[in-house]
Amino acid sequence: MPNYQVISPTKIKKGEVTFEVSVQLLTCTELQFEVTGTFPSGYSFPSGETDASIFKEVNVTTSSLGISLKPDSSFSGGDGANTNDIRRGQGLAYSIDPPLHIGQQFHLTALVAFSETFDISQAVPFDLEFTVQQCQ
Repeated sequence: MPNYQVISPTKIKKGEVTFEVSVQLLTCTELQFEVTGTFPSGYSFPSGETDASIFKEVNVTTSSLGISLKPDSSFSGGDGANTNDIRRGQGLAYSIDPPLHIGQQFHLTALVAFSETFDISQAVPFDLEFTVQQCQ
């Protein structure tokens, strides 16, 4: 049994691509956000892009009252230049302040833009709501 809480992955289909996001609540003050995409065989990627570099921007926010989420650049799956730039199979970490507690409801909104649009207004929105069951 892992010592952190895994939030069930959520899938959204946009065009030919299926996006999946998953969240792990690593501690009461840190969560990791991951996004992957499933592309159909023969999918035409934009020039210079692959399935590993397609996600350009991830913006994770919370509407849970009194809680702030900040990208944790000390732990980032991004390219370093932009902590929100994500690569497939790598995670973005966010620090949570103040710490969450067991039984607390928590709501996350993630906007995922990929390079075909690279426009946050065209981003795929994910809404995740969960109850904290495990964190330390």
